[in-house]
Amino acid sequence: MSAQLTPWMAILLLAVGCKQAPPPVPAPPAPEPLLFVTSQLDRAGVGWFRAAPTAIESFPGPEQMEKFASITWESPDFSVSVTGSLVRLTNTDGASAIVRRPDAGWLVLVVDDVGFNMSRVRQMLDWNVPVIFAILPRRPFSADAAAVVAAAGRDVYLHQPMEPRGYPDDNPGRFAIYSSQSTAQIRQTLAANLDSLPGVKGLNNHMGSAFTADLESMDVVAAVAVARQLVLIDSLTTGRSAVGEACGRQGTVCAARDVFIDHERAPAAVDRSIATWQLVARRQGLAIALAHPHQVSIDRIGHMLHHGGTDGLRLVGDFRLRQWLQWKGQ
Repeated sequence: MSAQLTPWMAILLLAVGCKQAPPPVPAPPAPEPLLFVTSQLDRAGVGWFRAAPTAIESFPGPEQMEKFASITWESPDFSVSVTGSLVRLTNTDGASAIVRRPDAGWLVLVVDDVGFNMSRVRQMLDWNVPVIFAILPRRPFSADAAAVVAAAGRDVYLHQPMEPRGYPDDNPGRFAIYSSQSTAQIRQTLAANLDSLPGVKGLNNHMGSAFTADLESMDVVAAVAVARQLVLIDSLTTGRSAVGEACGRQGTVCAARDVFIDHERAPAAVDRSIATWQLVARRQGLAIALAHPHQVSIDRIGHMLHHGGTDGLRLVGDFRLRQWLQWKGQ
């Protein structure tokens, strides 16, 4: 005899049958490629910076290259593709990050004494590489040069005239600053010169073997650079420069020239200076060269750029120079 289904039993069975299954557990988010990239770099001891929201660059130099080469990028969480110097990692959600291998070295080119000849400025802009144009203040074409350079996406610096040891026989020109001036006078001249150049990002000294050797005077310049967030490059016109000490006292890191490209203007001499510039960059990771808008300099640097003369080196401008100085100052 089969058991009869009472009304209460039917209700109970109906309730059990209608009970919903628990919601599915969501899948964990895919690993973040940017986090993986930076952790791998940190683990290998590679210095790096963020060049874009999802793009990482490694600092240059032989030690950096060796450390980067030890990294294994393969992971079950990412697909990996390599194009030239770029490694791209993409997760299953389609998010990706790019990391650039270290260059053999970085070349920084600062062209001094700009402000007299627009034709040569345009020749150098036609190189289509990062160049820092150090423009003398309030010369016939200073403002025009600054505007054209900034519009082309290149960097404008003030080439600030400073007192040389041979003054007054050696004259730094108009709108110069002198160690005999008061703090207010130095600040006023600097402010007027900087304000005359749209888009200015830094400064270096024109002449200045006496001024840059005077610590109190350089303290004023370094303080202005810090207040305006400018990069200060020491042209090293004297072996007694106080620029580095002044920057340290003001809590910042400055840069210094490594090579003069056209101290001698013969083509062979310029080529030798270019070779030295490259050698220093390979040895220490970054090298700063000062040149002038002489036609021989434009021709020989252009020849280097367009005939494969960099060989693993890369010209960089103000942005990467700042990153380098911050890294080295840590």
